[in-house]
Amino acid sequence: MCRLRNRLWPILCLLAVGTGCNHGRVYHSYQPVGPDGWDRTDTLVFQLPHMPDSMAMLDLSLCLRIFPQLWWRQVAVGVEYRLFRPDTLFRDTVLVTLSDSAGSRSLARNPLLQYRHPMASFSADRLQGARLRVFHLMRSETLPRVSDVGIRVERRQD
Repeated sequence: MCRLRNRLWPILCLLAVGTGCNHGRVYHSYQPVGPDGWDRTDTLVFQLPHMPDSMAMLDLSLCLRIFPQLWWRQVAVGVEYRLFRPDTLFRDTVLVTLSDSAGSRSLARNPLLQYRHPMASFSADRLQGARLRVFHLMRSETLPRVSDVGIRVERRQD
């Protein structure tokens, strides 16, 4: 019995790794900001890959990783995305809420908090090779305690 368990254990581990949950994720990438925080002149650029299923509907989200000591309740972020089918430039302002009106955050035991804010939905053929530029719109020149900014694209779950 013990030998059988020892032989099955590596197979089960491989199956668990091979069938991990990605929930329809097509693209997910983070870029770090400077060590002193996110400077107003730091524009992060994300280049989306070729999407194999051109008929799928995709949801686009903005992601932020911050340290809990960030004192703002909301962060205003500008997102500019250039689509190539048809050639179109979109500009959007995303207001990411970091805490409720009482200032409460879900701190768990994690030194780094992660937020995801839905932005838009597109068909995959419109997002083919799109280029996204992300920058902050706050009054402060630098947003300290922001660690990473990311973009996530996933298939719409109907």
